[in-house]
Amino acid sequence: MSLLKVEGLTKKYDKHFGVEDLTFTLNSGEILGLVGPNGAGKSTSIKALLGLIQPERGQVLVGPEQLSIAGVAAKQMIGYIPEFPVLYSDLTVREHAHFLGMAYGIPEPEFQAYYGELVERFHLEGKEDKAAVHLSKGMEQKLSMLCALIHRPRILIADEPFNGLDPQGQREFKDLLRELANEGGGVLLCTHQLDTAERVCDRFLILNQGRQAAVGTLPELQAASGLPGSSLEDVFLALTGGGKHA
Repeated sequence: MSLLKVEGLTKKYDKHFGVEDLTFTLNSGEILGLVGPNGAGKSTSIKALLGLIQPERGQVLVGPEQLSIAGVAAKQMIGYIPEFPVLYSDLTVREHAHFLGMAYGIPEPEFQAYYGELVERFHLEGKEDKAAVHLSKGMEQKLSMLCALIHRPRILIADEPFNGLDPQGQREFKDLLRELANEGGGVLLCTHQLDTAERVCDRFLILNQGRQAAVGTLPELQAASGLPGSSLEDVFLALTGGGKHA
């Protein structure tokens, strides 16, 4: 079942395209890796999927609903982990979670149960009353993850989520992504860590110079690039001309 469907998405800045004619689906139970060189259109694509920018052409469907029409209802199905945590410096861990719980209208018993589960999962015990400004980089990232997940989204968009995490934290978050997919959710994982993407993702969407270079499983991309048995890194470099575009 398709959770997210993008059809012909096109966004232009002045005289160049941020992304042009992007078409793909994110399915239930799937982790889809979004990869590409710098300037390939990944950030533009994510902003369009979140409804933060309006495309010139194309549409984004969240479930059966068109994002531009369904608005808030569709966006409530999405959780977003930005590349750099966007937090209120003076709010504590607990206050961040409560603020979002109220914004999403989560019933208090349900909120408390899941909040406690996430605090334990991200090892934030003992830090719940600490302001974000006093957290380490790794703990800031874990708070950002908690904020993205507190409303139990069906779709998680994660932009370089492993930044600031130690090896244990990275392993635990990879396990969490797979659990979300196994429970019927969908994950769009944007990362430059191709070795990590190869281990975690089910399919890959490769962008290059604002356009879709390829989409498919690793064996499908290996066939498209003429590199059977190769790593995702080798396939990526072959399909993007070395990945040297600005």
